[in-house]
Amino acid sequence: GTLISAIDNTLTPMGSRLLKQHLSKPLLSVTKINHRLKLVSEYLKNHIDDLEIIDELKSVSDIHRIISKISTNKSNPRDIINLSNSLLVVSNIKKYISKSKSILKLISQSKNIKKICSEINKIIKDDPPANLNKGGYIKSGISKELDEFRLISENANQWLLDYQKEQQESTGISSLKIGYNKVFGYYIDITKVHINKVPDNYIRKQTLTNSERYFTTELKDYEHKILSSSEQINYIESEIYNKLIQFIIKDIASIQFNADIIAKIDVIVSHAITANNNCYVKPKIHNKSTFSLKGSRHPVVEKMLPINEKFITNDLKLNNQKQIAIITGPNMAGKSTFLRQIGLISILAQIGSYVPADFA
Repeated sequence: GTLISAIDNTLTPMGSRLLKQHLSKPLLSVTKINHRLKLVSEYLKNHIDDLEIIDELKSVSDIHRIISKISTNKSNPRDIINLSNSLLVVSNIKKYISKSKSILKLISQSKNIKKICSEINKIIKDDPPANLNKGGYIKSGISKELDEFRLISENANQWLLDYQKEQQESTGISSLKIGYNKVFGYYIDITKVHINKVPDNYIRKQTLTNSERYFTTELKDYEHKILSSSEQINYIESEIYNKLIQFIIKDIASIQFNADIIAKIDVIVSHAITANNNCYVKPKIHNKSTFSLKGSRHPVVEKMLPINEKFITNDLKLNNQKQIAIITGPNMAGKSTFLRQIGLISILAQIGSYVPADFA
């Protein structure tokens, strides 16, 4: 039941906000109005059936919101990868807009931020978790230390089995076992029968009735790595992530600029879809003191009518000679609807939208 509900076919959060801003501040410049109308006209003529552009815009996240989260240190890895994917939409749309010079000119104003997208995609996994604290969002190959800790964390049991086998073979003690308890950590258990085979590098840890328990420097180091690997993974990933955030912040103005361009394209597409779906026409805007409408309709009321009912159209012509129109009729005849209809059509024209009429 509102004007915005009748005309908002935007596909991105930024575009929706920009359309509302346009409605709250209709243009007074004939040149600026006609420029917006030209963009919509180009899209209607060349791209109204291009589903690729629609799909690209649908994939865009709320870049302004992500920028705000980055600036206040509240972003997460999923925000960052969504930012990269959204920013790439500008260059992706450019491929489909070759026929439309004015829209192409608008897109060509965008800043080159390929380095940002490239850095994000190089570091952050394609489908990262949203929670920073749990880790697992940095790609392999970025940090050797991180990869080592991950390998330890993921393959701890296998390493211990391999190490046990290696020690069995090097000592000749087939009954040698590696165990673990919370008090002493990891240990090498050797029965007293094989005490004489214990290598010099084994350090005694505990004596039991039937066996001795030892450890090696290598096992102790690996134990430390196993127990601290999760903590270290989170720390290293956090360090890499924070450096990436600082890299992004350096070009935040360029990101904001490109987000604004995506919003403008979205509004153009929205106006084109609204015009195409509702039989709106392009208003002719000039500096002459003339307000002329033929077959005009109320943009909101016609959307609320039952399917089998059509809105009864109205004409209007005002100029220097005919400056006043008197509207008469009984209560509920539609006088105020007509008054509001003219106002809404004027606002639509002044934001650069096509209007519900046969001629305007």
